[in-house]
Amino acid sequence: NPEVGFSLSDGAKTLLSVPPGASGREQGDLFATLLYRLGRLMGKSFADNAVKVDLAREGARVTGFVGLPTLNKANSLSQYLFVNGRPVKDKMLYGVVRGAYRDFLASDRFPMLALFLTLPPHDVDVNVHPAKTEVRFRDVQEMRSLAINSIRQALSGSAGQQTSSTIADATLRAFENEPQRPAHF
Repeated sequence: NPEVGFSLSDGAKTLLSVPPGASGREQGDLFATLLYRLGRLMGKSFADNAVKVDLAREGARVTGFVGLPTLNKANSLSQYLFVNGRPVKDKMLYGVVRGAYRDFLASDRFPMLALFLTLPPHDVDVNVHPAKTEVRFRDVQEMRSLAINSIRQALSGSAGQQTSSTIADATLRAFENEPQRPAHF
């Protein structure tokens, strides 16, 4: 919720502070607000190397940001999934993410992302797990297809882009490995 600010401290100092922001309707761009807040939580590298996801079909919509394939981690802790505003840790949705990145990412790496699935309440059952972390979709295939297509569409629109840190690292390595030339060259 972009209108809610929060902070985290260890008692002596503030470790993280995310101020409340305009809801997007007032600010004019909900995606800009979302990316700013995700950058505060997931790091500047994510904000600099994420692509927008926005795809709707038959009353359902997937929005958010996915990291470029070159921005990845060794685990899935930087994957945030929400269904109708509720954070979930759903195996089917994690499988969707792996499937969408299959052609772009090694199988032992995990992309960084924050995806928000919005659909009519009668199309999803949130009472599957006692902690409400898993959901059951009425039309699993349709939701799987929508989510995979939204991620792949975003990634294909970013074809050729590399993360800013990857480009900088590659440039630095190129100069480090370049043989020393005489001054007259």
